[in-house]
Parts: sequence; C-alpha cells; structure tokens
Amino acid sequence: MAVKTRLDECLSIREGPSFVEECDANELARRFGTLIHVTSEDQLRRNARRYRSEFEQRWTDGTSSSRMSRPADVFVRDLVPQRLRGPR
Repeated sequence: MAVKTRLDECLSIREGPSFVEECDANELARRFGTLIHVTSEDQLRRNARRYRSEFEQRWTDGTSSSRMSRPADVFVRDLVPQRLRGPR
C-alpha cells in the first residue's frame, strides 16, 4: 500500500508523485505537457460553499425581495456558476 501524505483537501503525495485528487501530476504533465494548470472541481465546490457560509454569517442586513433576500444569495447567484453551488 502506498504511503499517502495529504497536503490539503485535494493535494497529496504518494511515494514521490504528487496527486490532485486521484490524478497523478506526472501523468497529467506527460499527457498535456507543461506548464499545466489543474483545477479541482471538488475544491471549487468547497470554496463556493465556504464563501456562501461566510457571507451568510457576516452579511445579514440585505434587502428583502421575493427572489433574493440576502446579499450572500446575490453573491452566489452572480459570481458562482450554477453547477458549483451545490445543494441548497
């Protein structure tokens, strides 16, 4: 079994190679060349949920409307793509 060192929620090192979630960074470089930019969809989703949570906790004095009642909702609606918002 490979020794796994977790660097954060999506990065790890397994007996030498770096991994982005379950993707070997060396294999990605071989397949797509370097320089390469790798984005974790799971990390984007976690970040979107964190941003929303922080806005909801700290920015509570929004105006009422039938569609959106808090500035956090406006932030999420306007800046976070639908597929990254996750369950409500």
